[in-house]
Amino acid sequence: MSENAIPHSQGDNLRPGQELRLTSLAPAFDDEQHQLYYDLLVRAIDAEGTRNIALTGAYGTGKSSVLQRLSETHGARTVQLSLSTIAPDDHDTDAISQNSAEDGPASRTNQIQKEIVKQLLYRLPPEAVPRSRFRRASAPNRRRDWVVAGTIGAAVFIVLLGLVSSAVNSLQ
Repeated sequence: MSENAIPHSQGDNLRPGQELRLTSLAPAFDDEQHQLYYDLLVRAIDAEGTRNIALTGAYGTGKSSVLQRLSETHGARTVQLSLSTIAPDDHDTDAISQNSAEDGPASRTNQIQKEIVKQLLYRLPPEAVPRSRFRRASAPNRRRDWVVAGTIGAAVFIVLLGLVSSAVNSLQ
């Protein structure tokens, strides 16, 4: 793995946390270790008919470093998804995980497909996919909220004004 050291703090009276060697785990492309995989990915991407490529490997093998370089050179043509949340459960103790384990590979494939669709949809604003059945939390639309609140408030005010007006007219 390439050296990705974070520089020491400067000064005379350094505390222990400022003197210790610290290495970043952020992606850092190392030509010697990563160029081969980068070249293979570029060749696969440039091949006619290639639409999807999956890159797998153990922690610390350089996947993120290669993908970062690929994003720099082929930016508009790359989409990065992470399926690390779909790792197999070590302890299938609850009923839900036991049922999904019994469903076998079809269930795993379905879970992977749902995760991919979810990550792709989260990249788009909700208005861009209005007919999607996928529901997600999104930032509130403050302008729309104020318009709805104002409209409801005005309607309630008019109804109350009408009730008060009819009550005053009936008293006279």
